[in-house]
Amino acid sequence: MTLAALEAGLRLAGYQAIFEVYSKPSIFWQHDDLLGWSHEPGAQGTYVGPRPWPIEFRTPISINSLGLRGPEPDPFPDGGYRILVLGDSLVAAFEVKYQDTFVARLQKKLDARFEFPVQTVNAGVRGYGTDQSYLWYRERGRSLAPDMVLFLHSFNDPENNITLHRLRRPFGKGALAPGPDGALELRGYPIPRYPLCSAWSLDAEFEPLQTDSATVRGFCWLQTRLSDHSAFFTWVTLRIRRDPELLRRLYGVGSTSASRAARSSTRLAGFGSGALGLIPAAAPAPHRLTDRWILTRQILLALHRQVIHDGAEFVIVLPREHWKKMGPEKLGATGIKANFVEMRGPLGGALADRYIRFHNDDHLNETGHEILADLLEDIIEPIVAAQE
Repeated sequence: MTLAALEAGLRLAGYQAIFEVYSKPSIFWQHDDLLGWSHEPGAQGTYVGPRPWPIEFRTPISINSLGLRGPEPDPFPDGGYRILVLGDSLVAAFEVKYQDTFVARLQKKLDARFEFPVQTVNAGVRGYGTDQSYLWYRERGRSLAPDMVLFLHSFNDPENNITLHRLRRPFGKGALAPGPDGALELRGYPIPRYPLCSAWSLDAEFEPLQTDSATVRGFCWLQTRLSDHSAFFTWVTLRIRRDPELLRRLYGVGSTSASRAARSSTRLAGFGSGALGLIPAAAPAPHRLTDRWILTRQILLALHRQVIHDGAEFVIVLPREHWKKMGPEKLGATGIKANFVEMRGPLGGALADRYIRFHNDDHLNETGHEILADLLEDIIEPIVAAQE
């Protein structure tokens, strides 16, 4: 009765449930038989966040008829140059207006540099791993006949490549795994409708392995059915967020220990835990899971082969430490050239991230996108110039 009275009073005072204030991470998603999820073609709306912090962005989002963020790709004239950009939330960049994304800025820079038109196409989707980017390109993206495929490999890609379903995500996905002949095969298809409160990954034999527990499922059930819909829990969250360190710890409790370690060291945003995220972790022993680095390398090699087969240039930008973990000698032997960018603000040091990212979100702000566009221009301009 006390909680009911608090809920009613806070509703009257103007408080709302967490997802009545902020956007769900799965905004604009639809189920996809191949990829698990993809953008809903023609969807429009506003992306609000970052939850549960003070709101830093209210971004208008438009999804075109191809299910991609941004304007419709115009029919391209002979002699033009099209760059298809693959990746996850870093590329989709829902946190900033489309004209402020590095994808749009890069087109403007290159189009002004050359006498022929240059077009960039944003094919980034929040939450995608290397596997989903590769499958999307192989089955759909190559029909756009790009002259270059630019792939931004994120810190969380290797984990995403072995993950079939995360707690609280409305959709799961399949996975790629090496078959008897070494070629990549689809696993986990047809994609089942995973319970919302469940977590699945590939095991060492590339078979689905459930990685949650009864405790995790119980807390998740309470959260998704109570706290996500409660103005009282929103009020509690707003009080807790006055202590940023406490909130960060609570906010990351709802994922496996590997996920938390990756997010804490990568400065890339994942999917948070809802209103409070008070869900215990349930991580399987590391030896029970597939070697994510070897698998990621194989997927990158497959993407590279497909792009080259299609007659396009392949450019990859990735963290230096990931290049080392995936075996640079094996990747380099196939002709893949690594490109590293150092994202630093002009102040450097501890203030660098605050300059290029939103204060309470790991994604780039407008300044960060401008800096990234400049860095990518230095990498891409010589390649495009060679085609003149």
